[in-house]
Amino acid sequence: MIYDRQNMFFKDQALSATTLTSDIIDVGPGEASDPLHMVVDVTPDAGAGKVTATLQTSDDSTFSTYSVLGEYESKTYTTSFTIAADTLAHVIATKLPRGGKNYLRLVAVSTFTDGKLTAGLVFDDDIAQ
Repeated sequence: MIYDRQNMFFKDQALSATTLTSDIIDVGPGEASDPLHMVVDVTPDAGAGKVTATLQTSDDSTFSTYSVLGEYESKTYTTSFTIAADTLAHVIATKLPRGGKNYLRLVAVSTFTDGKLTAGLVFDDDIAQ
């Protein structure tokens, strides 16, 4: 999986038990026949908690009016991750749904109190769908 800076919602955003609103991604009009994947990753030191992510879309970059494309919830983690310290763990991975407009943003509600959040659009998320 390769992250592209122009397709990132969050990059190493400090996690806290709060609502986080991402950067806005300009995806332009129209949709691809093979949609991108949206991934939400956390660092293994995030500890216990979960992430709920709402994918929003709008015709304008101010998001004065927007539509919700999808709502996604990770499983609840009760202990620290058991993966290598230098990797990220996919907590949400899904194909980008149809219906997107020119702009996308992600609103993430976290109950994690530690670690970092990275989220973006990628061509291949390296997991079985």
